[in-house]
Amino acid sequence: KKYAVEALYRIGDVYFWQEDFQKSIAAYETARKKYPTHVDFYPNAAYNIAESQFWLKNYRASLDSYIDFLKTHPTH
Repeated sequence: KKYAVEALYRIGDVYFWQEDFQKSIAAYETARKKYPTHVDFYPNAAYNIAESQFWLKNYRASLDSYIDFLKTHPTH
């Protein structure tokens, strides 16, 4: 199961690095919904969601996501 969780989050990473931001957000959201107890283990997902929203020019959602990221991961 550990590898299945990581694989699902990594799919979002792959889409992010391919600059397919819509698919990246969708993949991360799927991973978060399917494995909500693992959200804290993958802080890059939260950050990449915010970054993806920014590049999609969804600035308000991006700002909200960045703020949530800083609240949940203040040391990053």
